Amino acid sequence: MSDPNRPDAGAADASESEPASPDVLLKIGDLARLAQVTPRTVRFYEDLGLLQPDSRSEGGFRLYRAAQLHRLRAVLALKDVGFSLDDIRSYRDLASEGGMAFGVMARLKERLVAGKGQLRARIERLEAAMVDLELAEKVLGTCHGCDAKKYDTECHDCWKQVSGGVLPEALKAVI
Repeated sequence: MSDPNRPDAGAADASESEPASPDVLLKIGDLARLAQVTPRTVRFYEDLGLLQPDSRSEGGFRLYRAAQLHRLRAVLALKDVGFSLDDIRSYRDLASEGGMAFGVMARLKERLVAGKGQLRARIERLEAAMVDLELAEKVLGTCHGCDAKKYDTECHDCWKQVSGGVLPEALKAVI
């Protein structure tokens, strides 16, 4: 019978996304792999007070439970919507210092709404960039070689015909 407190007992392998049980202790490398970050990132977040190992092995290895994996994933998700690590830490500090729950939640909601707006704007920019890159690819795909000697002064007829005279942003730096 395996010991559930042993760091590798029941630990998730690299193909899994969760430990076998919430009580399994994960070494820093296992935690990092499950969260798809580096061990260095985990240590950095620990230094900032965003994560805390549950214990250490006899050899001094940091050991984490599933709750810390969930916390790490939450930090990464908040970063994805525009929260800085300082923002995340300040909300955590406010909550852990006994800040009024309603006040903490109201501030967090306000920040999440702003983050959603930033994410929507970023998605719109990425979608516009995709359209531009597709047009650039189409323009470049029409070039079959011609008698133009210098593309910067003589090679404009193709892209004008294909793009309706609008040079894609992705090509403006070179044409």
